[in-house]
Amino acid sequence: MTRRPRAPPAAPDPSAEFARLSQPARVCIGVIRHLLLASALLATTAAPAGAAPAGFGTARVLTVANGFQPAVAMAADGRATVLVTDFRPARSRVLAVTRSPGGRWSAPRAIRSSQHELFEPALAFTGDGTAVAAWIRARRIDREQVVETRALEPSGGLGAVATVSELGGRAIFPRVAGGAGASALVGWFDDRYGLRAARLGTAGGGAGETVVERGQFTYALAVLPDGTEVVLTHAFGPGGVQVRTRTPGGGWSAPLVLSGRRTAREPVLATGTDGTVAIAWAQNTDAGYRIQLAVQSPGGVFGTARTIDAGGGSGRAPGLAVAPDGTVHVAWLGDAGLGDLARATQVRTTTATAGAVGPVRRVSAPGRRLQDPPQLVADAAGDVLLTWTESHRLMAVTRPAGSRPGPPRAVSPAGLRIENARLVGNARGQALAVWAVEPDPREPPVIQSAAATF
Repeated sequence: MTRRPRAPPAAPDPSAEFARLSQPARVCIGVIRHLLLASALLATTAAPAGAAPAGFGTARVLTVANGFQPAVAMAADGRATVLVTDFRPARSRVLAVTRSPGGRWSAPRAIRSSQHELFEPALAFTGDGTAVAAWIRARRIDREQVVETRALEPSGGLGAVATVSELGGRAIFPRVAGGAGASALVGWFDDRYGLRAARLGTAGGGAGETVVERGQFTYALAVLPDGTEVVLTHAFGPGGVQVRTRTPGGGWSAPLVLSGRRTAREPVLATGTDGTVAIAWAQNTDAGYRIQLAVQSPGGVFGTARTIDAGGGSGRAPGLAVAPDGTVHVAWLGDAGLGDLARATQVRTTTATAGAVGPVRRVSAPGRRLQDPPQLVADAAGDVLLTWTESHRLMAVTRPAGSRPGPPRAVSPAGLRIENARLVGNARGQALAVWAVEPDPREPPVIQSAAATF
């Protein structure tokens, strides 16, 4: 469930003296409080990073913003951009923080400012190194919600803000997938049409097209190296996991149903540099939920779905990464409840190739409370980095190509409750984790990050 940003609390400060101060004085005190909060968090993360796995550095504060959903993307050369919305009652902003290939972070820069609400940021890099950002702009007066986009050029310049969804609609859940050159695929849900998508950066692109009629609930986008666009959609009920493709110059294919007759949950999509496409989901069976996987080899078609988790309690919320040789790495939450992921007690992982599924291994420590699906990234050598949130702390393991996973180790600082963690990486074995911290409910969340090599 997407968490909408909220306005700062309207309740007065419990101190009567503070309440009697003028508005400018209260604003000044609020700014000082934010600075002190950021300084305190920096102090808590200044300890040596010996406990972090595979070169994860010390966590650092990127920005203090009233938004809970950081978006992050990494380019092939190691450049990275973090996007977060800063919501205020009178004005909202979309903030971008960039990281150079050498690891130097910029100050937060507002790439959009509006009197209307801005939320749900999304981000992806294109083939030429352009970062394409998207978000929702909502007007309270008529409840219109539209998708806006803006390009962050490799030189540091900004493209024009563009509205890609239809005026008067109620767009939600924007997604971006980078393509070749400066092209990108942007998707969103519209309450009138269903799932819509628009090509950016190509001749004739920019106009939204309906991909799926109403009735789908979640989706994911990808663009393959040959320009083929892939859309994964999901709805509750029989045949809920479906995939559609569109080749350059062609139209969207008919849906291919991947899941079984019973309810499927939490589908995820991953693609490889060789053009492999992998989709996994949790499928309801007589024995509980089991993780299933369907793979399309480069230039081929999807094979029959395989059950890769045959025991150990219900499996839920899979994560995927595809290595350059087409090996699919899968991780999921084990011992999860039928309708409550918070009951999950372990993170399990395995590999799958065209011929076989490898042994299932538990990588998390016992007796921990898990939140959110695990996330994976693979480099050009086939090494894999796997992260998950455990008791509100980000954990990670590395799995060298052809070897077993290493021991789990903490990434985020102790004593902080994190949420909405994101992981990205590239073929060079560079990775970046970003998360939100809300140390005080009266204050805006702090966005933190830690970089790694694996």
